[in-house]
Amino acid sequence: MALRWIVRSLLTLAGLAALVLLLALAYVLWVLYATKAGVARTEGTETGLPLDGPVTIARDARGVPHIRAGSAHDFFVAEGYAMASDRLFQMDLTRRYVEGRLAEVLGSPLVRVDRRMRRFGIRDLAARSYAAAAPEERAMLAAFADGINAAAARQPVPPEYRALFFGFERWQPQDALAVGFATVLDLDDKPDDVIVRDFVRDALGPAGTDALYPLTDPKYDVPTNGRPPGPIAALPALPGVRQGDYATALRHRDERPPVGSNGWVVGADRTTTGKAVLANDPHLDIAIPGIWYLVEGSAPGLHVAGAALAGTPGVTLGHNEHLAWGVTAGETAAMHVVREPLRGADELFEGDGWVHARHRHEIVGVRFGGSVDVDLLETDRGVVMYSGNGVAYLMDWRLRRKPVSTLAPFFGLLRARTAADGVASMRALPEPALNVIFADDTGRVAYHFAGGVPLEPSWGRWAAADNAPEPVYLTYADAPHVDPSRSALVVTANNRAAGDGSPRLAPFWPPPYRAFEIRRALAAAADAHHRLSPETIAAEQRDATSPAEREFADLVLAAAARKHADGDRTLAPLLSALRSFDGTLIPASRGATAVVALRRDMLSTLAAQHLPAWLAPSYPSTSPGFEVVLRALRERPRGWVARDDYDLFVTGAIKRVATQLGADVPPFGTYAAQPLKHALAPFGFALWNGPTMPGRGGSFAPAVQWNGHAQSFRAVWIAGDWDHGTIDVDAGESGEPGSPHYADQTAGWVNFTRTPLPFSDTAVRAATTSTLTLSR
Repeated sequence: MALRWIVRSLLTLAGLAALVLLLALAYVLWVLYATKAGVARTEGTETGLPLDGPVTIARDARGVPHIRAGSAHDFFVAEGYAMASDRLFQMDLTRRYVEGRLAEVLGSPLVRVDRRMRRFGIRDLAARSYAAAAPEERAMLAAFADGINAAAARQPVPPEYRALFFGFERWQPQDALAVGFATVLDLDDKPDDVIVRDFVRDALGPAGTDALYPLTDPKYDVPTNGRPPGPIAALPALPGVRQGDYATALRHRDERPPVGSNGWVVGADRTTTGKAVLANDPHLDIAIPGIWYLVEGSAPGLHVAGAALAGTPGVTLGHNEHLAWGVTAGETAAMHVVREPLRGADELFEGDGWVHARHRHEIVGVRFGGSVDVDLLETDRGVVMYSGNGVAYLMDWRLRRKPVSTLAPFFGLLRARTAADGVASMRALPEPALNVIFADDTGRVAYHFAGGVPLEPSWGRWAAADNAPEPVYLTYADAPHVDPSRSALVVTANNRAAGDGSPRLAPFWPPPYRAFEIRRALAAAADAHHRLSPETIAAEQRDATSPAEREFADLVLAAAARKHADGDRTLAPLLSALRSFDGTLIPASRGATAVVALRRDMLSTLAAQHLPAWLAPSYPSTSPGFEVVLRALRERPRGWVARDDYDLFVTGAIKRVATQLGADVPPFGTYAAQPLKHALAPFGFALWNGPTMPGRGGSFAPAVQWNGHAQSFRAVWIAGDWDHGTIDVDAGESGEPGSPHYADQTAGWVNFTRTPLPFSDTAVRAATTSTLTLSR
């Protein structure tokens, strides 16, 4: 009897296991089918769209759409249709991310992300910004939304929706503004970072802030506006290292990601062709699909080409018939952070007395679980971002008090004719702070720092006091700039924007090392007449040279020699790799691996020696990072390392890194490999990942490619010779894993291939491989 029961139980379990296996196999086949079937149609005719007349969407060999429309309204409908055909799931996911609604689809693991994003109130802010926008902008956003919804209803369903068993939520006109805010939040100096810097000030005092957040590195300082750098203070002394065992804090910590960009413009009088040239490569998170969507198109009074942020209309960075534009991040603290005393759960001291904060309740929907109530505290001053130990930090964000469109200035660029027009258009940019460069077909180039910067004593190095007055903001006329000129050469790489005599503007400027190298390399490449060819200007985008890291390697080797580190055989592989380093961070370089690993270790060590254990891990990602390490080794201020023995500090790092890397130091391409991961890879959908790119350039050479960030596109525009302008991305035009254009550009990207983006009707016709017609 017992045996029969056991057999029956085993058969039942086997049947259940077989059923589970069968269901799993069916699901895998379903996902594979969805991947193959979920590819947009790019030929034929689609009818029933809200158009004034027929529109054609031609595709070139890369799958880039070229739109020909009879009106601006129809252009934006068609752009929305083309973009949604290729990137619908990505656009939807970005919308959900910025609005704090990911858990509705992906469940409880995303509640923490949603909770954090709800603090910014982007959904409400986008709606209010849309309501405040000009009628022309609202019409453009509505047309774009109509195109997206038309594609969602007609094109095959992207495989991600089938795999997750959920559907697309209709796109609203203001959703493009919400998606645009994702980049604002990415590029603005984050309130959480200001709070960390305030904690550092509490721990170390004003001298500690000056030490750990210096303005820039004076040895390499090349202000963007061309003014002399002026004096930069030496690193101050610190009171000495903390007592106790800080080795436990020396875990692997990422430094500040190389979010930013490179951009340079060369006036016509400085080029061999007599035409102005603009080069731009934004550095952003890498993933598949990438953040940019390439597009070219025309309508009466409108002809544009370049890259749009997926989910936003027009061309964010690119050119029209007369003007090219590009940007780098301005790196300033636009979100004013205020520190206020906290009493009890919700009483804050503001102005002359205690006030009760308002409770804003946000309901986060959770798939496969109950909803979560997020209780956010707000006052007239702002929303509480962090509270504890009797203190609250509030984000006083000007955009929440006075909503305006962050996309409007870029819409103005679509019809600008000159560099001066471009400068005037960017006057309306509220945030984020950007360095904007221009090149026009009269041969003139220009630069202007744009976006709101609060003029306050802290500059984001610490939080403002509760009784601090409302800050005034930098005026556009007083912002760093270079007037339109045929003879100018401007380089911006997130470095210090203005030279001597200018206000600080930022908590710190990212290290100037990329800007220094770009200027050095362009000067070295000029011909006998001091002119540069478009090819030479473009070649700088592949430059993997980092003079600052070469200096660092020399300082490390000198310290090792003074400590006779060569006598330790276990250190020989690392020291040998360091000696081979010539300053270029190329995939084959083992020296590049050694340099990067050492500077990361030293940065973590400095943080652990001077900051409480709970705070030290947050410092590297909120600071200038390597610049602090390099300047400390060069200047040797007192109190920074134990017994002021920098050679001992360096050899300690050498020993730790030698143990970490082992006897065979890996080449940088392997050590810093950059996989192109799909957003759903953490949920088991690794089959949609793209290729892996080799590490190259690190953070401080122009060709940034490591630490989850890279050049997100490379563009070179020759003003007036638009058909020979080039733009390339790291993956592909399509976001649909089954598409032939999902990752078809990666091989060319790794090899720095330059691909023209056809602009004239003749060039577009010659490049067309398929055509889709949209009609009423």
